Amino acid sequence: MGQTTAEQAYRMIREKIIQLELPPGTALNEASLAEELGVESTVVRGALERLASDHLVTIHPQRGPYVSPLSLTEQQELAELRVELEALSARLAAQRIKPEQLAALRTTAARLAGVSPEDIETLMRVDREFHAMLAATAGNNTLAGILTDLYDKSSRFWRSAASRLSFLAGAVERHEELLDALEYGNVEAADRVMREHILEFHRRLRDAL
Repeated sequence: MGQTTAEQAYRMIREKIIQLELPPGTALNEASLAEELGVESTVVRGALERLASDHLVTIHPQRGPYVSPLSLTEQQELAELRVELEALSARLAAQRIKPEQLAALRTTAARLAGVSPEDIETLMRVDREFHAMLAATAGNNTLAGILTDLYDKSSRFWRSAASRLSFLAGAVERHEELLDALEYGNVEAADRVMREHILEFHRRLRDAL
């Protein structure tokens, strides 16, 4: 059974929470999840404990485990972290990006620009890919891992507000500005554009919640 099975169970439950297949407040039954995932209940219990440390699951002594609710406090905390760390990622990328990485980012940005604003899942998937690729160009694996976690947690809020929040038309232009800053190694511009992008997104997200 080992670590591979435990990690898979953790990832699968986490993905269900992030994608709102398990909405905030949902009670989590260990036996039912174990049967669904084809693992032992002890594996699910360990996964839920890990998810509790990620603040995605709450374990109550009487109520048992359930998906943690969304809150404006959490959304604000995520915004504060993302704006600083995404800006750091952009600054490092401006110093370290390789031509082939820039070309790949431009390709992904073009794909994103072609997605319908109503296709939220595709928008989120390609936007996540863009931010993950950018983090990779920064050359800091620890930072990239933290940013992925923050993005995924933010996406719970995005999905919950999707019907009231259209993908920002200005985001496409922001991506182009950012890519130009990266191409010319303009650290200050990369920092500024990324900060504006993240702040605007989270402001509109907060207003839609």
